[in-house]
Formats: sequence, structure tokens, C-alpha cells
Amino acid sequence: MAELDDLLAVALRAADISRDVIMPIYAGPFDVERKADRTPVTEADRRAEIAMREFFARETPGFGVLGEEYGESPGDGRHRWIVDPIDGTKSFMRGVPLYGVLLGLEIEGRPDGMRPQNYESWLEYYEARYKENPDNFSLDPDDCARLRDEAVMYYQRYLSLFTLRDFERVIRDTLRNLRVLDFVKAHADDTGDRLSLEQYRPYLIMMYTRAAAYHCLDRQLRGKALNEVRKGIAAIEEFFREIGREELAARSPELTVLRQLETEIKEQIPEAKIEARITNVRRSCATKSVGLK
Repeated sequence: MAELDDLLAVALRAADISRDVIMPIYAGPFDVERKADRTPVTEADRRAEIAMREFFARETPGFGVLGEEYGESPGDGRHRWIVDPIDGTKSFMRGVPLYGVLLGLEIEGRPDGMRPQNYESWLEYYEARYKENPDNFSLDPDDCARLRDEAVMYYQRYLSLFTLRDFERVIRDTLRNLRVLDFVKAHADDTGDRLSLEQYRPYLIMMYTRAAAYHCLDRQLRGKALNEVRKGIAAIEEFFREIGREELAARSPELTVLRQLETEIKEQIPEAKIEARITNVRRSCATKSVGLK
């Protein structure tokens, strides 16, 4: 706990440093540029991130940094500062005081750095107990509550990582939370506990699929990205079939997102464009044929 308290003090000082850089710029005129993704960036964003990076290099040598403006500086592999110097740049550039500094510390393992029962997480602890005595193992309501609360921490982390396009770690954390769902469903004493997390399965599958697809696209593996999306769509559809609610697929926001992503990827693949054109021609021919009968 002492180490975490010390790191919290470092984070608060870094936020103060960012504020001291940002506020003089906020008070006066400044230029706004567009990044490659067409989002705005200002001199304040860049200067504040540089100041925090220099501070972290002095106070926490060996820690990595992943920043909104300057990407990743690798570190020891166990600790990484995650920095967005101005969250709300559009408000900032319009002079509206609805912005802030986003700053987090990623520690490998459980996001808060705790080690319950000296395991990496409650999930690893309960999995170890199950392996020791599989015939006499179950999860009571308190056990399930611990696993649910812990899963929320991983959820919050993978959302941040997705925003930062750290897709490999999003894949890691979404697969981890899917393990939680499977484990609770298999071993919870109470039926309500067994089913309580299942409502999140389509969302988790969607986020895993998006991360896996974007990770492939970053490496120009468009065909593999398309396969990932199609597997994700099939997995969500199968989930609705398994629970006897196939009608939910028609209005599933997760399926809507993945089908849109499928369309976007197909438009980037020449072979898929040709296939789509052939399909359209066949449909057209079929329609004309029906009209002649």
C-alpha cells in the first residue's frame, strides 16, 4: 500500500505540472492543428505531455509512458503511465472550462496493484482453489461479488486502452473477463449469480473482436481482420440462440457495430469488392429472370 500511496503522490504532482503548463496557454491565443485522425491538438496538449514525461523520467525511472500526443515510450514492462494531457480539447480550444488532465498508472496484473491472497487477482485465486479440489468447489455470493467488482476494474482499464489503441492489451483484458463469466457460470452456487454476468457477454465479445480486428488492420492484415469480425458476429448470434432469445439479435447494438465494421473492412479488400459486385450482378440477373416468367 505504501508504494501505491507514493505513486499516487507522483501522479498528483504530475497533474499539477500539467496544469501549470496548460493554464497560461488557455488564457491567451493559441494555434489549433489537426492530427492524422482529424482530431484537434493544441500547443498546450503537446507541452503538457512533454512536461509530464520529463517529470516521470526523473521520479519513476524505468516506467513506460503511453501518451495521447507522443505515443509509447517502453519501460520495465510492469509499470506504465497513461497520459491524456487535455481530455476535452474541443472545449479547451473554445475557451469552455470543461476539460481536464487524464492520468493513470497501469500495473501488470490487477489494475489497482493489489494481490488478493497473494495471487495476481481473485480470479487466479479461485481458479487455483478449484484445481486443488474440483469435486468440492463452488462460489458463494461473496465470492461472486468479489469477481464482479474485480471485473469492473479490468473493464475500465480496457476501455482506456482501447481509446489509446493498445489493442493487444484490450485483447488480454477482454479475454480475461470472458474467463470470469465462464467461471462464475460454471461454479456459482446461486442461479442469479450464474446468470448475472451473462448479460455482458455480447459486449465483451464485441470489444474483443474490435480490438482483434483493429490489431490486424494495424498490421495490414485485412483478410484476417475480416475473419475476426465474422467470428465475433457468429459468437454473439450463437449466444442468443443458446439462451433461446434469437429475436434479440435483430436489435443487438453489438452486432450492429460489428456488421458495420465488417462492411468497412470489406470495402478495403479488392477481392471482397469483386465478390460484392458479382453478388449484385447475380441478384440483378435473378430479378430480371423472374420478371420474364
